Formats: sequence, structure tokens, C-alpha cells
Amino acid sequence: MGDELFSEQYPNDLLLKKALRDIQPGDILLAHLGIWSRKDPWAPAVLEPLITGLKSKGFCFQTLREHPQYKAWIGAQVKPASIQPAK
Repeated sequence: MGDELFSEQYPNDLLLKKALRDIQPGDILLAHLGIWSRKDPWAPAVLEPLITGLKSKGFCFQTLREHPQYKAWIGAQVKPASIQPAK
């Protein structure tokens, strides 16, 4: 997403425009939400408009557990934790 880059050369508005222009269906996005060393932190300024912009282009957001293509596979992998009585 570019959030690890210097704010001076890659301001948030540039990163947002690039993301909205370049993200394609099937892409996996990675954002370093913990990087606050940018003079203009990325997450507070870009995350909500990015999601809104992608939704307006027809993208949807679900957890992998809810995604129709992965739901059955994840259900088969994840076993409920057994409950142990308190000692």
C-alpha cells in the first residue's frame, strides 16, 4: 500500500489515488497499520476512504471465515477448543 514510504515523497493522497486506480479483483493488500513514523500517518487518513472507494467500485469485504470460497475449507481446519473445567 506504500504506507511504509516517506510522507514527503509519497503523501497519503497520492497513495490513496494509486491504490484506487491499481487494485484489481483478487489482489491481496498489505498495510502496515502500526507504522506511525510517517509525518502524515497513513491509517487515520487513508484506510476509511480506501475502503469506501473500493466498495463504490464493487469490492466487498468479508473475513476469510465468511468468504464463500474459503468457508468450508476453514471450517474443516479450525476445531473448537475443548472446554476444561476450572481447577
